[in-house]
Parts: sequence; C-alpha cells; structure tokens
Amino acid sequence: MRIGPAEAPGPCEPCDAGRFQDFNFDPPECSACEPGTYQNATGASFCEDCEPGQYAEFEEASGCDDCNPGEYSAEPAASVCDLCQAGRALNTTGGADESDCIDCPPGRYIDVEGMSFCDPCFAGQFAD
Repeated sequence: MRIGPAEAPGPCEPCDAGRFQDFNFDPPECSACEPGTYQNATGASFCEDCEPGQYAEFEEASGCDDCNPGEYSAEPAASVCDLCQAGRALNTTGGADESDCIDCPPGRYIDVEGMSFCDPCFAGQFAD
C-alpha cells in the first residue's frame, strides 16, 4: 500500500520534494529519490517512476525531463535516454520508443547516433 503526502504531526518536518520518508531506517528519515524516479510533493512516502519518454538523471529529482530530440526512453524509470541509431532521426522531444526514430528519407542521410534531423545529400550523391 502506498501512502501519499501527509501532514506531519507536532514538531516533525515533511520531507522536501525529491525526497521521501524511508521507513526502512530506524528512526525513519528522508531519503533521496533514485535516478529515474521523482517526487514533486513534500511529505511523501514514495517516489514515482519517470514515464517512458522521460528521464531523471540525478538523485533527488522533483520532476522528470523529456528526452531530447534524437533520443528516446522506452522503459519507465529511465535515468538516461537512448540515442536513435545512425540513419534514423527524431525531431521532437519525449520519444517513448525506438520506433519513434524514423528512417532518413531517400536523398537524406545521417551517419551518427542521436540526431534530430537527416542531412541532404550533396549534389551528385544519393542515399537510399
């Protein structure tokens, strides 16, 4: 059972955003949310996983960031995003699956990973 934010009785202070009440310690203490998770409320007893298409790179996150153009994260709780492979591009943020990276159309190419656009071929050259 998960318990959401609550008011602390007496002189107790609620945990800050990015932290949660960890009952595995005696006495209980506020612990940082792990990379890939976040908590945007104070006084929480758990951290939420980042959704696919988002990531939280560092501990103690109070929110998740969308993956940048040219990147995606297919799994929840990502701490980094994966790069679109060479020959494929993604020009929007928040890619949530490798299939969001699209093949470069004929006449365009990209030979590095993690790009948001495909370059046109030079005059006298082609790409399939």
